[in-house]
Parts: sequence; structure tokens; C-alpha cells
Amino acid sequence: MLEPHKPEVTKPVSVPERFDTVVLGAGISGLTLSHDLAKAGESVLLVDEYDAPGGNHVSVEISGRSFDIGAIFFWTGYPQFQMFPALSELVVPVDWSLQRVTPTGRVARYPVDMRADFFGHPLKAQAAMVSDIISARLKGQSRESALAFLEYYLGDRLMQESGILNYVKRFYGLPAESISYDFAKTRMRPVEYTASLSHLASRTFRKVFAKKQHLGSELCVARPKTGFSAYYDAAVGQLHGMGVKTLFGAKLDWAGEAEEGEKLRVNGESIAAGRIISTLPLVRAASLTGCKTTDEPRSKGLHSLFCQFRGKRGFDSLILYNFHRAGRWKRLTMHSDYYGPVDDWEYLSVEITADDPDESPEALFDDFRGTARAFGLFDGELELLGHRHTDFAYPIYDQGSARRRDALIKQVSDAGLEVAGRQGRFEYLPTSAETIRSVRASSEA
Repeated sequence: MLEPHKPEVTKPVSVPERFDTVVLGAGISGLTLSHDLAKAGESVLLVDEYDAPGGNHVSVEISGRSFDIGAIFFWTGYPQFQMFPALSELVVPVDWSLQRVTPTGRVARYPVDMRADFFGHPLKAQAAMVSDIISARLKGQSRESALAFLEYYLGDRLMQESGILNYVKRFYGLPAESISYDFAKTRMRPVEYTASLSHLASRTFRKVFAKKQHLGSELCVARPKTGFSAYYDAAVGQLHGMGVKTLFGAKLDWAGEAEEGEKLRVNGESIAAGRIISTLPLVRAASLTGCKTTDEPRSKGLHSLFCQFRGKRGFDSLILYNFHRAGRWKRLTMHSDYYGPVDDWEYLSVEITADDPDESPEALFDDFRGTARAFGLFDGELELLGHRHTDFAYPIYDQGSARRRDALIKQVSDAGLEVAGRQGRFEYLPTSAETIRSVRASSEA
């Protein structure tokens, strides 16, 4: 039976007549806002339509196996551990490692493996790749699209060799030339880092002096095996101690004709507040406030398949990306690598971007299993245990998304609802640390 963890301490509480600020959405953005506002002495009500805090950070337990929706990891230097110290006592250490399936079906480094993708070719092909890269660098960096970004750092031949264009199209259903440069600059920083001259020079230095790359004293960690409920309940418990009131599983309505500060209705009752800030998905905020648009920014949904495996693995990384043309899956995460196997079974989640929540999970699993076996990833028993569909998983940054986003934010703001955070402002922020910094920067502006 597939069941999300239930919250333990985040029970609805009574609310006073008026708050300085109401925060909508209890993901990391809403938790950060609530913490900082309460610390500044404001009275805060934190409200979420979900039954538990954490937003899209959702964990699922099946027969003692603990899965996440997505590959969700933190580093011990992230600001949430300073903001909510109790979280540091709950996390599990992780051996962070990334690989990818190449266009030829090999397993190699992510996102580019210079030894395999470059030095593995004859000298003539290497010379052509170098010529491509030099030509692209001399030409200068165009801001036309994600394709231009990739060509600048990899050149055309290495870009094709890596398979990254296959991954980009699989992720969004759009070719790289239809995706904005701004998104590439944010999402594809590993490419910029790996292919930069300074990185190549540092790799050479480390090789010569036999030094290993590391991130200083920071460690990669995951939420506790018991699930995100224990992790985020600890944060909400601290907020309660700071005077923040919380309501979960709430029904939200908007009374546009009401006086400013009294437009929000929660569970049928009007809530008076000096400010109302939404960290909910931008299109949800627009729907709540009655803003009409036929040109809203779009997001991709996500299917997560929860699987178990027993046998021999053909890769040794924690996370594996699919850069091959075959297969709809884009990434898999081996949760048993850090939580431990159960009854000799390893277990993993498989991600597939798709908008139809009713798409057959069995058909998606058959597609994954076929390609995984063809690539030699799993030799043994591979079984589907459950699945889940998530809306608003990834914002789509096509060429017109920024314009549509800004227009919709203005409509929502004019209606009396401020927006903040990754989902609220339709921003791609790949880590919780960047989300927290963005929320704090916008609140200080």
C-alpha cells in the first residue's frame, strides 16, 4: 500500500482575529518567510492546502522502503540548518555520486566525462572537438537559447557526443533551441563548471598531485528514513515556539470585493492580515485570486516509479541520468544506498516528466525496465512497487516564459497577493539553499 507519511505535530490551531502576515504554502520558501517574519517580531499565520509541511518534498513508504519524489539532498552548509538547528540531528549522511548513460549505452560521469567523451576518440576526432570548442569560445557567448549555451561550452561535436541534447528534450519535451538561455545558465551550471578552462586546469593539477576533489567540511545528507514528516515537523515545531500559527489541509478562497487585508478566506472564514504572501505555484495563486490569462507560464508534471531490485547492478553511483535516445525516464535514485537494503532488496525511484496523471505506470515501468536491461544497468529481478504523479514539478522555461511569468505576477500582485519563492515566482532554483537566499533577497528588496 502506497501512503505518504502523516504529520505528527502540525495540527491545526485556532487563529486570532488579525495577523501581521499570512504566508500561503509550507514548503521551504514558506517556512523561511514564517521564520524570518516571526524573528522580526511579526505575528504570522502559515497556511497550506496540503495536509503536511514540505511542499513537493514528499516521502513515500512501501513495505519498509523509503522513497522520495525526486532526488532530494542537502549539504550541511545549507542555511536551513542554521535556521532550524534540530534538522541537523535528523539527517542521514549520503555518499554523493552522479553518473549518466551515454548515447552509446555506456555508463560515464555526469554531465560530461572528458576521458570517455573526448580522450576515448581517435586523435583526429579529438582535434575536431577542440576546434569546435575554440571556435565557439572565439565567437562569443550568445544568449539566444539553451542550445547556444551548450555550444559555447562544449562545441557541437562534444555536445552531440555527451548526449545532453537527448536529456534536455526528455526533461521538457522541447528541443534545446526552444529553451531560454536564462534557464540554461541556472540549470546547466554543471556543464559550465565541467567544461571551463579553470576546472580543466584544476583537474590536471589534482591528477598531478594526486589530490581528491571535495567540498571542504560540508557533507551531503538526506532526510531521515522515517520520512519528510519528521524532518519538517521539527521545523514547524520550532515555528510554533516562535509564536507562528499553522493551518494544514486548509481550503482557500479569495474575496476580491473585500477590503484590503481581508480578501483571504480560510475554511470559509475571513482572515485579516496586513500582508498576504503566497509561495504556492504561481498559476495556483492566479486561480485563487481570479486572475484570467490564456498565456500563463507552464510547468511539467512528474511520474515517480518506486521499484525494488535484487541482483547485480551495472553502475555504482547514487544517481543515474539518462542521456541516451531510448527510454522516457530521465533519472533514477538509489535510496537503498543510504537507507540500506530491505530483505536483500535494493530500492530506487525512477523519474519521468509527463503531464497526464492517468498514464499507465505499468507501461512506464515496462519502458524503463527494457532500456535499463539493454544498457546493462540491472541484471536480476526488477519490480514495480508503486507510483505517484506530481503536478508543478518543473517550470518550463521556453523562450516566452519570463514575459508570461512577469505579466501574471503583476496581475496577482495587483489583486492584493504578494508572491515569493521558487513556485511563487516561477523560478528554477535547484537547491533549497538557493531557494532560501532568493526568498530573503526578495523580502529585503
